[in-house]
Amino acid sequence: MKKKLIVLVILVLIIAFAIFLFTRKKDYEIKYEKNGLDIIERYYDNKGIYVLSTKHDKKTYDIAITNKYIGKGIVDDIKVISDDSVTCIIFVSKKFDTYPICTDSKKYISYNLVKDLPIDEFKLKKNKTTSKKYNNIEVNTLNGESILIWNHHGFSYIDRDGKTDLNIFKDEIYQDNNSFQISNYILIPNYDQKYEFSKFYIINMTTKEVDTIDLEQKISFNYYYMGAYDDIGYIFDKKNSIQYLINPKKKTVEKVGDNTYGKVWRDKWEEVSLVKLKNDKYTFYTENAFNYYIKDNNLYFKNYKSNIEVAVYKNADNIIYTKDDKVYFTYNDRIISISPYYEEYTLLEYDEIVFNKGLSIYIY
Repeated sequence: MKKKLIVLVILVLIIAFAIFLFTRKKDYEIKYEKNGLDIIERYYDNKGIYVLSTKHDKKTYDIAITNKYIGKGIVDDIKVISDDSVTCIIFVSKKFDTYPICTDSKKYISYNLVKDLPIDEFKLKKNKTTSKKYNNIEVNTLNGESILIWNHHGFSYIDRDGKTDLNIFKDEIYQDNNSFQISNYILIPNYDQKYEFSKFYIINMTTKEVDTIDLEQKISFNYYYMGAYDDIGYIFDKKNSIQYLINPKKKTVEKVGDNTYGKVWRDKWEEVSLVKLKNDKYTFYTENAFNYYIKDNNLYFKNYKSNIEVAVYKNADNIIYTKDDKVYFTYNDRIISISPYYEEYTLLEYDEIVFNKGLSIYIY
């Protein structure tokens, strides 16, 4: 009886281990065919990103999907839709939300630039439009976003509930050159001090609360924001050659590294000398499913691990914020959002965006 029980336990453990090996998430690449087209499906476990790729008329079409692991062979069908000027390809699946990728005679384009080519399996989502005006700021559409705009004494906070002025400084400060964003926190140095400061003001964009972080050592205003990793921000004080990490949740600021090296995140940690950090401006970089950028005043994105440049919008000035598939950017006096899944929509219009090109704007 005891031997049978031992054997049964061993069998159960073997089966459980086999199931674990079969179902566990891991990087992979598989190839299969749908509707006469070859599909390459890749999954990157550490990112939680699927990349789907196919070729049609000697052109490569690929899309990236941010999704939890949903198995292999996730495409049910693939469709080619075209007219005289545009060709679009869409990967069809019941397991994930899809979007088309298109080409015209010159370039790859997002579907929002395509006119009069309906796709049965896809329709761009629309946002509900509202309109409110606060002095000279006209708010058109907010879908859960909060916006901070510099008002020369602090920031004006705008969300669905209205506008609130978060005034921090008594004296008017025309230009805010040193604030930065870490997740839902905005950090502003104490502009009441000159040359060096001993305090950060911190705005929580989800609660509207303003708090402070007192510094053990003064930091020069001659610093630059490097970026954030895992909701921890990093700055480099060029005057004093010191790198700091900032934890906005714990309200702490700490020195990084030794007197010789700092560190930079480029999808992995890299050690960089303080001399290089001082002489050049190093910024963090994380490759995502959608990687937006502006070139020649046009907005583009590249998918994860892709060199294909996809045109998204014909005029853009500055990218303010990106989150998953969405990008928020300015053009003339507007803040605009766009996504492969959503129609373009204008969040707000404000004349000073045109007149003050360095105007600080944050979105969360």
